[in-house]
Amino acid sequence: MPRATLRITAPPGPLPRAVPWDPLRLGPFGASLRVSGAIFRAMKRLALLVAFLAACGPSKPTTDPANPGGSFDERQACTADSDCVAVEVECCDQCNGGNAVGVHKDYLAEIKETYPGECADVACTEMACEPPTAFCSNSVCGLRFGDRVEVEPLPRP
Repeated sequence: MPRATLRITAPPGPLPRAVPWDPLRLGPFGASLRVSGAIFRAMKRLALLVAFLAACGPSKPTTDPANPGGSFDERQACTADSDCVAVEVECCDQCNGGNAVGVHKDYLAEIKETYPGECADVACTEMACEPPTAFCSNSVCGLRFGDRVEVEPLPRP
């Protein structure tokens, strides 16, 4: 069987001269990426502005979405821990996907009538947990769930 031979030859004429690499030149045809000083400064400022805005991130809302006024309900005011009680404000209890808040004991019946609303078609899990303990902090009722402490405003009904 005959052997195949591969012969590599140089192109006719002188070999192309090596050109130093220039990061602002693109491609074999030398299309320039150079930009004028004014455009470069404007692009630099725009890049700095974008980086600054990205670093700042979205601003946190100043009010609680459930309580647009951002303040606590007067039914949560207190002067001592004995003024406060825990009340469930959703169909499920706080152990099973619901929410509990601390309120003044004088308003317990009113809040139980207002919350949680219609619960006929709501399914809750059946997990057990330690019941919350109500306390007074800075003249507002809050709840203690073991080591976790929450002082939240009443949500809208």
